Amino acid sequence: MADLVLPHQTNGYGTMFGGDVMAMMDKAAAIAALRFCRQPVVTASSERIDFRTPIRQGEIIEAHSKVVLSDAARWWCACVFTPSIRCRRPPCLHYWLF
Repeated sequence: MADLVLPHQTNGYGTMFGGDVMAMMDKAAAIAALRFCRQPVVTASSERIDFRTPIRQGEIIEAHSKVVLSDAARWWCACVFTPSIRCRRPPCLHYWLF
C-alpha cells in the first residue's frame, strides 16, 4: 500500500503525524488479515510502536503487511512502513492482532 505525504498529514516540523502512520499501518495489516482469513476482521490490539526515522512531507511511503502467526480465532500481522526512497532503517515495524 503506497501513499504520498501531504501537508495536512504533517506537523510543524514537516514530519508525518504518528496517528496517520498508525492508521495507514492498521489499514495495511487489516487488508493482509482479510485476505488471509476471507472474512471480516477488526483490530483487537496493537503493540508498542517506535518511530525511528522521520517521514517528511512529499515522500512516497509504503506499508507492507503479512500474517506472521494465526490460530483458530486470531491473526497477528506484521507491518513494515518505509519511504520509497531507500534508507538504512525503516521508520517503524509494528504488530497488530486481529
